[in-house]
Amino acid sequence: MPSVRSALSKVNSGFMSLLMVLAFFSALGSIAGMEFAFGFMVIAMILLAPFKAKDAFKEIPLSLYYSFGSLLIFIMFQDYFVAPQKFKLTENIVTARFSLVFFAIVFTFRNQLSKLKSWSFLFHLHLLWICSFAVYQAFTGHVMEHWQWTYIDYQGVFRPRGFFINTMTYSYVFSMWFVFLLAWTLNHSKHNWRTNLLRLSLFVCATSLILTQTRGMWIAVASAFVLYFYHLRKKINLKKLIPATLVFIIILFSSVTPLRTRVMSIFEASNSSNSMRVELWNSHLTLFKERPFLGYGPQIKAQKLKDEYYSKPDQYHYKKISHAHNNFLEIAVRYGLVGLFLYLWVFIGVFKETWRKYKESLNTPINSVFLGSMGAQVVFHVGGLTECTFLDYEVVYGLTLIIALGFLNYKKNKMEA
Repeated sequence: MPSVRSALSKVNSGFMSLLMVLAFFSALGSIAGMEFAFGFMVIAMILLAPFKAKDAFKEIPLSLYYSFGSLLIFIMFQDYFVAPQKFKLTENIVTARFSLVFFAIVFTFRNQLSKLKSWSFLFHLHLLWICSFAVYQAFTGHVMEHWQWTYIDYQGVFRPRGFFINTMTYSYVFSMWFVFLLAWTLNHSKHNWRTNLLRLSLFVCATSLILTQTRGMWIAVASAFVLYFYHLRKKINLKKLIPATLVFIIILFSSVTPLRTRVMSIFEASNSSNSMRVELWNSHLTLFKERPFLGYGPQIKAQKLKDEYYSKPDQYHYKKISHAHNNFLEIAVRYGLVGLFLYLWVFIGVFKETWRKYKESLNTPINSVFLGSMGAQVVFHVGGLTECTFLDYEVVYGLTLIIALGFLNYKKNKMEA
């Protein structure tokens, strides 16, 4: 029996390791890979957690159980009460599944951190070559689509996209990983082939992010840098660093015409991307005022949006049946004030807990994980003011993976201490 138990333990450990590798490498380019990996993690958690309940989730505060669980249940069943004829449980589970994924990642990875550390250079190498591919696109104006070279033109400007089809998705996924990994370099100055590979990967990643010309992402990353300047305030002379950084950014964006034009378009009311967002915000606000408490639910919202557009043809010119391009407004229209409260409860709670762990781990190597996690959260939420990052599952999956890493590393750090 002991030998059988040992063999089963090795098989389980190997399977979890395989899921971990698939999850991390899919996070930079494969939605299908992420769905496969996280799906099996959820199944494994459901089947095995009851037998390992004593130590499976100790690193997660009780308040996060309540907040994640409440949001999960509300999203799953909300439209049953507002539009029972349109109720589709499977689609609602798809929207809410990031809550299950968070717990599944913690359950799966809790004994895999040593392997994750030893294999991290492969992830950095993976990041390097994908971002190099994106930079190549920007300078050639081509992307391989369906194994054929094609030209992509967006508003007169070519925008590289990595392996994700949508440029916005590419920008926010990679910008979250960029600021997360950048936090490590802020706390560590040693040089070896692993750290140099990471720094090279981050440089190429930053270059590709600039070339995507995604304005909301630029603002989101700049917001994360404010957090990093706060972190560095006692280590370096910010009176010199901040002006030098601003001068570098001004020179870069003013000397390259496409970048300068893109930055200036932020302030142009006539810009089609800007005016489209304004119309979307106005139309969604109108819907929110009609049913503010529980919202319309995901199934009814699209039809109501269409009715709103065509009832006021002089007010709306784009008539784009889309999400609100704003996380908070989209949640409010879909799920009402109740859903918005639960959404804020989850993410404010996560940020607060990450901040607490960041403060407790100052002057320890693990501090970089919490700093990077907060930076990624800032990118997600600031970017979510002009793009619905919450409904881009590859984006919210990436954030969930980063957040879970913080909780896992905190437990490991306490054990070592």
